[in-house]
Amino acid sequence: MISVVLIGVATALLIYAIRARVVADAPKKADKSQQKAEIIKQLLALSERESKIPGTAAPVRMRPLSSQGTRLVTALQGHRPGPPTRFGPNK
Repeated sequence: MISVVLIGVATALLIYAIRARVVADAPKKADKSQQKAEIIKQLLALSERESKIPGTAAPVRMRPLSSQGTRLVTALQGHRPGPPTRFGPNK
């Protein structure tokens, strides 16, 4: 009679241990939301730090948005010489 009870207790402990391991290994949804919140906090802090740095200027555009304006100015000015070269004046 005692052996049956001991076998039952051992089986219950084994099942409990298996369930505890499965639950511990399962990914948590709250963990992902915490990670997202942490990333957002880091990005916000970085953005605030960049906005506080003096001397940061807006990026300079390398070419104009529209070439129509430059074409019109060039046509009104006549021939626009290019940059000087080391081989002599432009012809």
